[in-house]
Amino acid sequence: MKQVLLCAALSVLLASAAAARPILSDSQKSYASVCLEDAEPADRLASICEVAIADAGAGAADIRVVLAGAYDRMDKRVQARALLDDVLTEDPAHTGALNVLGWMHWEADDFDQASAIFQRSLDAGATAQGFAGLASSGRQGGILDERSFLQLIDTAIAMSPAYVWAMREKAWFYIDTDRPAEAEPVLRNALDQDADIPWTLYTLGVALFDQDKLGPALAALNQSVATGDAPTYAYLYRARKNDWLENYRRALGDAERVTQDWPDAGEGSLWKARALTALGLRPAAVTWLRQFLEDGHNGFANY
Repeated sequence: MKQVLLCAALSVLLASAAAARPILSDSQKSYASVCLEDAEPADRLASICEVAIADAGAGAADIRVVLAGAYDRMDKRVQARALLDDVLTEDPAHTGALNVLGWMHWEADDFDQASAIFQRSLDAGATAQGFAGLASSGRQGGILDERSFLQLIDTAIAMSPAYVWAMREKAWFYIDTDRPAEAEPVLRNALDQDADIPWTLYTLGVALFDQDKLGPALAALNQSVATGDAPTYAYLYRARKNDWLENYRRALGDAERVTQDWPDAGEGSLWKARALTALGLRPAAVTWLRQFLEDGHNGFANY
């Protein structure tokens, strides 16, 4: 009954989408084609796909899968799962739906289930996402050896040479296994595909720092931040390294950004306090940490 009610609610939502159509540019031929390209920001993509489904009817499985992915990125995971369940009920071997479902489990750190779903996807048909998902889930879950991981991730990259996420995942494998020099060319190749992806620039900064290439490492982190879309990890990592390099004012600025993005985490508060102390503002550092700890215990901050 719950599934029926949810599907009914989705039907109402999709039907109402036709009355509030997002405007397409002159170069965008149809709502269905733009939806299937899957290149728009998640909220706009969802609106476009909703219209495409209203126009094409509920049988448009590939459009529903793209919409589910957009809903997932918007944290509308209940709606995303309902769409995927519908598609997989109709076609249990739909690789697109299996891949999106696999990534949902991957995002939830349920790597065993993600691995099982990506294996189902590959059993139904080879896709770059299927290979990359199985590789990453196996690595994150500690159930793949090095050779198997590299075979799977390299297959994903061979099938989709512009698959930057897969290249970055391979680079993190090398970084995490203390081989940053092997990660660097992988990341350079990824940047050849797209020079402005902040996550790739951040990862390159980590790989360069791990090789003691301090100047280029900071340059990569600065480029990541300059995009305006850098992950909070980039600010945290740059705060640590600037503290180490005695660039305390810069460390303070980055640490403050981390405390804004992650107000409940101890890392930003710790590096902010360290920077304040190094700048001769120890009372301010103590006051900041006491205020942070008023909201609850944090072993890192207490230490």
